[in-house]
Amino acid sequence: MHLDLMASVVRFQVEQLLKTAMAGRDLMPDSQSRIDAMETEIASKGTWPVALVGFPDADGLGLADGYHRLAALTRLRRNGEHVAHDAHRIWVAVTPA
Repeated sequence: MHLDLMASVVRFQVEQLLKTAMAGRDLMPDSQSRIDAMETEIASKGTWPVALVGFPDADGLGLADGYHRLAALTRLRRNGEHVAHDAHRIWVAVTPA
């Protein structure tokens, strides 16, 4: 799972989450601790504990649930941390035909 697979709006939102959480300005007051805890989980187990929930979007995958998990993985990789798995679970919702 890489950010480049995600829709541009998701990439933007993850970047904003990382910036605001690190500065203590996120709308959710526990964002930084949630990201920190998820980094620890991903570093120890190689992936997140629960799949993200996504959906097809015009330019990639949209994200319905999992922004803190994706932010944690993104920050780990940017910090040069080794992540045991390259593939991470994501459930993709599709509309019925």
